[in-house]
Amino acid sequence: MPSDPAIFVIGSGRVRRVRRTPERELTLGYYGPGDLVGEMSLVDPEARLETVVLDYVEALRIPPRLIKMVMSEDLEFASAMHRLMGERRLMAERRIDALLTRSVESRVAEFLLDASSRHGIPDSRGILVGVKFTHQEIASYVGSTRETVTLVLGAFKRGELIATDHRRVVIRDVAGLRKRV
Repeated sequence: MPSDPAIFVIGSGRVRRVRRTPERELTLGYYGPGDLVGEMSLVDPEARLETVVLDYVEALRIPPRLIKMVMSEDLEFASAMHRLMGERRLMAERRIDALLTRSVESRVAEFLLDASSRHGIPDSRGILVGVKFTHQEIASYVGSTRETVTLVLGAFKRGELIATDHRRVVIRDVAGLRKRV
């Protein structure tokens, strides 16, 4: 995606929103078809706190000035945009709280439950998370290391909370995972 400020509506593929420091990369969220990214360019076109990492993506690029124009003319649309930005802010606040106060096991369990609710496919073994996530991607999202995430996932497998299927996770015990959050 170009570096000039813009809002993108994702048509296909997956976008990973990240914040990078010299020491690490923290995934802030995953977005797919129908999702918007780049909405902060409405607030501050120069803000570059976050970047996006792309899998193959097709997206519609919309200049912020056009979104602002539509927002000024359509209060319902303006309200939806404000709601989206507020929801993302709340999600970020919750993530910060989780990173500061909860264990890695709790954060991995929450990640798996969220992934199953967003991408879950009923399966004879439970709920198959229809999107593949590497251990490194999960680690980046939960603010941990790949090795620690591998250990936590192994414990979840031994406890029969999850199973794995070609880099995809099957949630076998939703209630058991919720207890770990």
